[in-house]
Amino acid sequence: MASAPPPPPAPADSSGTSAGASAESAPAESGPGESASTQTSALPPATETPSEEQLARVGFASDSDDLDPAARDQLQSVVTYLEANPDARIQLLAYAAGSDSEVLKARRLSLARALSVRKFLVDAGIGSRRMDVRAQGNKADGGPADRVDIVTARR
Repeated sequence: MASAPPPPPAPADSSGTSAGASAESAPAESGPGESASTQTSALPPATETPSEEQLARVGFASDSDDLDPAARDQLQSVVTYLEANPDARIQLLAYAAGSDSEVLKARRLSLARALSVRKFLVDAGIGSRRMDVRAQGNKADGGPADRVDIVTARR
């Protein structure tokens, strides 16, 4: 009868040693009736942000990263929210129109848009460490292509 493969090694802690095991001991195998613990990532993937709430959707003119007056008004409401919630964090999910042959151009433009939004928020007194920038390029995910979505993010 073949034996089961050994379990994966325990994750390393900050000192570089395996959690729960010394350098001399072999990893313990789970016996019948015992369940192995599962590990989860400390951070959700960029595409999955549990309990996210959209605070604003800022539209942009085609091939532009300039904020128009309507965009500035929307961003001011985000500033008000962040001032009232000092522990809140946000993600700036930026998009830009572009064909499959213009992926890099769309990615650069979406990044420029996210940085324009971040600059406005930083100039309004919001700390840059409270926001994450995600340049999504031409992956519009069901919304208008030329936009930046501002969503809450968990810490």
